[in-house]
Amino acid sequence: MVFYLEIIKCELYLQHPNYYTLAKMTNIPNLEGLQKKEFNIGSIFFNDTYVITNFSEGIDINHNNFESVGNYIKSHFNGRDFGYIANRENSYSINITQANIFNEAFPNLKAYAVVAYNLITERVFEIEDRFFEFNRKSFRSLDSAVEWVEKTLSNIE
Repeated sequence: MVFYLEIIKCELYLQHPNYYTLAKMTNIPNLEGLQKKEFNIGSIFFNDTYVITNFSEGIDINHNNFESVGNYIKSHFNGRDFGYIANRENSYSINITQANIFNEAFPNLKAYAVVAYNLITERVFEIEDRFFEFNRKSFRSLDSAVEWVEKTLSNIE
């Protein structure tokens, strides 16, 4: 019920004449040198220190459909600390009732950034933040998210 009320509040706020909108990225920066892999729920881009996800519109992320992505991430980082950037260009949901499964699955995830392109995504991030135990932060640009993840990971080493 709280989640529903948050969405209504966000929708009413968005109707206000002074609301802001964030332009979707049509040209994603910082992808030079990153490898790309396609999955049934979207694309991931990765290097030796972080992964960027760009999930498809309308997907409901849960443990079952994220399993192949998660296994790939685990295999790629092989126990090394890493960062995760959720580039939320598209609208999708995450099953927060399974947050504990995600929390336990990635003990070496040290920086989790969300790129939010609108107010609703920012509010959803705030709700999700109550369930996930990762070091999480929201950004309005992919560049800022990448910078924070890289800085956070460099301070760990």
